This record gives sequence, structure tokens and C-alpha cells, in this order.
Amino acid sequence: MRALLALAFAITLAGCGGAKESSIAPVSNATRVSGTVTKVEDQRPVDGPVTLTVRTAGQKEEAIRIPSLFTGRPPTSEELALQAKVTDLTAGAFVIADGTRGSDGVLDVEKIEVR
Repeated sequence: MRALLALAFAITLAGCGGAKESSIAPVSNATRVSGTVTKVEDQRPVDGPVTLTVRTAGQKEEAIRIPSLFTGRPPTSEELALQAKVTDLTAGAFVIADGTRGSDGVLDVEKIEVR
């Protein structure tokens, strides 16, 4: 399963020109979370999301979620790009994520920058 996902990401990225974002503009009506990743919970092997625990500059722990690709419809290019950005993400990375908060308080990521 991981090999298939990796192949899909590689194919998608090959068509994206390889340009990296240097900064991201906030999504309208969005919340921004930035900080150091302290935990990565990758549920993609069971068709779930990737949930990151991020420690902000104010030492607050925030949960952010990159949604599953398997939602009953083909994933968009934006969803594939989000997944590709977190494929090799490990604790210690610095992220800036924009999205909207779900009713559970977790930020559902729409854009992410990994530094």
C-alpha cells in the first residue's frame, strides 16, 4: 500500500514542476498553526489521515490533520500535494499549516509548508 502511495505521489510531483513554496498565504476564514512537530500519527496504511502534534512558540500542543485520500471520490491535486509534503515528515520538523478547525478542535489542513 505504501509503495502505491509513494508511486502516486512521485507521479503527481513530477507533473508539478518541482517548485517549492517559500511561504503560504492564509486560506480565507482559516486558522494558522506553526511550530515544531512532536508526534506523527500516520493512519494512511488503513486509509486514514495523518495527524501531527505541533508545539507552538507559546509551548501549546496543537493537533493538525491532513485528510485521508480515500473519501469516496478521486483525490484532487491539492490533496495529493498535501500528502506528498508529509510523506517523510518526522518529529523535529517545523511546519506552518493553514486550514479550518473541525468540531473536534483539530485543524484540518488545506495548505502546509515544511521547513
